Amino acid sequence: MGMRRNIKLIYEPGQSDELHPIYFYTHWGGETMPQKLQNALIRGKERWNDESYLARIIFSELINEEKMDLVGYGIAPYEMDQNYPTIVVNLSRNTVDEIPFTEFIEMDVEHYKEKNEEN
Repeated sequence: MGMRRNIKLIYEPGQSDELHPIYFYTHWGGETMPQKLQNALIRGKERWNDESYLARIIFSELINEEKMDLVGYGIAPYEMDQNYPTIVVNLSRNTVDEIPFTEFIEMDVEHYKEKNEEN
């Protein structure tokens, strides 16, 4: 079956009002995505204002030791199948579900999960 989840990355480039999201998808690790995202933001703190590098840091943290596997993770311009609510990361505003990165990296992710994963 799986434990599917998406992270939606929002880019707000220049003068455009148009948002340019991409989605990172996991088939098996949905319940661990908040912790992995927190780890990525801590590790990539000096790149918070460099959207392309931070996006890569986040994806690298998600796939970590599974980078050579042929299944389990994906990248798409649209939301994939899910079992858990999508986590929205605004790379331009430095927020996770409207929580500033500075607060998200300090919070108890279990509390975040309880608050945001009620289905």
